[in-house]
Amino acid sequence: MFEESPDKRFEAARIIFDYPAISPWMLPGIGRIQSRYDGTRLETRPMPDYVADGWSGYNWWCTAYGPHADDARRRADDTTRGARFAHYSEDDLENIRKVTDALATAATTAFGPHVIRYARENPGDPRVPRTLHRLVFATRHACYTAPGDISRAAFVLLHKHFPDSDWAKKTPYWYDGQI
Repeated sequence: MFEESPDKRFEAARIIFDYPAISPWMLPGIGRIQSRYDGTRLETRPMPDYVADGWSGYNWWCTAYGPHADDARRRADDTTRGARFAHYSEDDLENIRKVTDALATAATTAFGPHVIRYARENPGDPRVPRTLHRLVFATRHACYTAPGDISRAAFVLLHKHFPDSDWAKKTPYWYDGQI
């Protein structure tokens, strides 16, 4: 199905926003966990890949911010100058740098514009309302620095084109990334 899709970026975004566990980062430990305090003890349990937990910090991925963002970009250039990359062509090195740049971008920033573009171009696609809802949801639960313009654009499209849908009813707000 993915291979047959006319818009692979939209399909990738749909998959990513359906599974909060998707991330380019390899994290140590047992994986994503939920922690709940029942009043007497702290309970932890594995969290399914399709569940977004607002407090875990492991939903999708965030960009490096502040001085770390500049460090990530510098590391891409420094890394590809090392001896182990000497045999790569300049095109290969440029592709490695692009991947590093992509990793310095949050999931909502990287894939949100593709969802919005696709929704504008294909309002009759029955998958659009749910995907717009999931994008707004991701801007709330992925990073505290999610861009408000992406969340607002998805919210407006959802409520303008699908005002009576269940997905619009489940999306009463958009989020500006400010805490």
